[in-house]
Amino acid sequence: MPKSTGPRYTGEFEAEAVQLARSSSEGSIRQLAYELGIADQTLRNWIKQAQIDRGEREGLTTQEREELSRLRPENRIRTNAADFAFEDHTGLLKRVAADRAVVALRDAKDAETKLWDLVEVVNRWIVT
Repeated sequence: MPKSTGPRYTGEFEAEAVQLARSSSEGSIRQLAYELGIADQTLRNWIKQAQIDRGEREGLTTQEREELSRLRPENRIRTNAADFAFEDHTGLLKRVAADRAVVALRDAKDAETKLWDLVEVVNRWIVT
């Protein structure tokens, strides 16, 4: 979770500050921010976001940002679960493959032993 870097302001305070800035001249944002007791960049960010929300500017709306904030943790959980399931599945496949290789090797040794047994029987027939 991101750590908050400063005081949080109410939506009402933010909306009033943006309205004051819109009704004032463009050059007075710094002065207005000072009078409101906030950083001028904070006020600029609020103005920019209000313009995006009204469709006057490109970017993510407040609702879209809130939705992303809500969905990111859920997505992280699902991604982690999928990664875990994949890793677990991969490990299982490796174990099954190893078990089959051991069985195949044992079967091959059994077949080789049976072949040598057969060779001995044939040799005995030839000799007799």
